[in-house]
Amino acid sequence: MLDQDLLFTYSRDLDPWYRIPLGLVSHAGIALALIGVVLLAARARRSRELVPVVVAIGAYALAHVGLHSTTLVEMRFGLPLLLLAGPVAAGAVRELSVRSVRARVLSGAFVVVWVAGALTLSHWMRQQAEPIVAWEKGPEAFAERRTGSPKQLKTVPGRAGVQKGRPRPPKEPKSEER
Repeated sequence: MLDQDLLFTYSRDLDPWYRIPLGLVSHAGIALALIGVVLLAARARRSRELVPVVVAIGAYALAHVGLHSTTLVEMRFGLPLLLLAGPVAAGAVRELSVRSVRARVLSGAFVVVWVAGALTLSHWMRQQAEPIVAWEKGPEAFAERRTGSPKQLKTVPGRAGVQKGRPRPPKEPKSEER
């Protein structure tokens, strides 16, 4: 849901030039947003007026993830969480700018580990999709499917004589002979 490796819902190119840079920026923003939520929660322990903000952000994120954890999720479903992550990540950057060097280094290390793990998981998930793996192999991967013998083709239920992958033969005009 949060892996925005393709910008468009219906992409014809499954490996565009912007896939990796977009993944880097997207996952770095998510990691910074997680840091921002932790910093905001720590600040809410001292300032009670921030408690409803932390609860609202947490409830929104958990509800969104909970809703989509039971469905076949697409990357576009994560857009509301990414819209929330942007301002929280900006707040984290602002907060880290006034923190110690140690806090910035630890946060930077977390971002690097998060991005590396997320991109690795993204690559692994792509390898589980057979059409993407076949597409990466090139046109020769689809040649077998195009040259399959008629015995291998399945008959479409409810349509006698019609096979998947084969067009219906053209109807010949009836000749009227009496």
